[in-house]
Amino acid sequence: MEYQVQSYRGRYVVDMRNRTCACGSWQLSGIPCQHAIACMKMNNDPPERYMDDCYRVDTCKKAYSFAVLPLNDSSQWIHDDCIDLESPIFQEKKRGPRQKKRRKEAWEVEKAKKVKKGRAYTAMSKG
Repeated sequence: MEYQVQSYRGRYVVDMRNRTCACGSWQLSGIPCQHAIACMKMNNDPPERYMDDCYRVDTCKKAYSFAVLPLNDSSQWIHDDCIDLESPIFQEKKRGPRQKKRRKEAWEVEKAKKVKKGRAYTAMSKG
């Protein structure tokens, strides 16, 4: 049940028993990749047989088979006095003007100032 499939991008090993392909697409998505489908067509196997269970119609029906019951208004909820929850502590906003220039990293430390065509500029290190 192992095959070697050659495509224009290279050779890929497909293991039909473990549902794996060397390209990795089948393992990630659960949907057979083009290399696996080529092996299935050679054996006259339907690709639907090798799909992951999460893509099946009966799995979808099971997921949505439970009823979602309506809730009463929050004023009618039963209050339990045993649990006392505290709200999180928020930090106050910092006072003063916002910082307009970004802080430079350590690797951006300025070198010596240079003068070019009468204008001074600062050269940055490349790190």
